[in-house]
Amino acid sequence: MQAIESKQKTLQRDLEDAQNEYQTQSNEIAQRIGGKLMQSLDSYAKQNGYAVVIDVSSQQSPVLWAAQSVDITKPVIDAYNVVSGVAAPAAKPATSAPSASTTIPRRTTPPPAAPKPAATSPMTPK
Repeated sequence: MQAIESKQKTLQRDLEDAQNEYQTQSNEIAQRIGGKLMQSLDSYAKQNGYAVVIDVSSQQSPVLWAAQSVDITKPVIDAYNVVSGVAAPAAKPATSAPSASTTIPRRTTPPPAAPKPAATSPMTPK
């Protein structure tokens, strides 16, 4: 019984050590990629005269709508790929690309419905 408990404790410690190592390495990788991405984004924004870049991919984004012509996601990813030294993935066949004047709705939930008027019953005079 003691041998089993000892092995369980050892296994638990090994599991915790492995999880901590995984988390540490994951954070280091994310920081390296994030740093390169921010350098690419900073360079792209300065070269193109942007004053603000807003991340609209988050559900918490205050941006409800944006014109397609202001979406710089692809050029920033391309700039990152150049800085990172990683080749861009093979392009997928295009299915009808949106035009520059196309707009992208950013709302993920429908707007609240207007309240229905209260039902009224005809009043009959007494």
